[in-house]
Amino acid sequence: MGAEGCAISTVGNDDFGMEIIRALEKKHIRNCIEKVEHSTGRVLVELNEGSPSYTITEGVAWDYLPLTQQAVRVVKNADAVCRGTLAQRSPVSRRTIEALLEYASENALLFFDINPR
Repeated sequence: MGAEGCAISTVGNDDFGMEIIRALEKKHIRNCIEKVEHSTGRVLVELNEGSPSYTITEGVAWDYLPLTQQAVRVVKNADAVCRGTLAQRSPVSRRTIEALLEYASENALLFFDINPR
């Protein structure tokens, strides 16, 4: 659609994290992904008679999103910023997201991706 996006997130310094980074690079998806000393987050899905249930691991990389200068630059220049509920479940990531939003342009579209699971 002509817009340029950038994923801001965190992965662990582990095989899953490296797999995610390689996949983003292969697809040429611009990103601002930091590696931290927590395992890469996972969501386990179980099907019970065709209905999914989710177990979202806690205490993982996305719960420790750091505030970086690269992320600040991305948000300062963004025309739109999307944030989700799951990313804000931990105090560290919540503070980082709140701090990043302070750098958003007053003309930027801010929207919220709710996750009712």
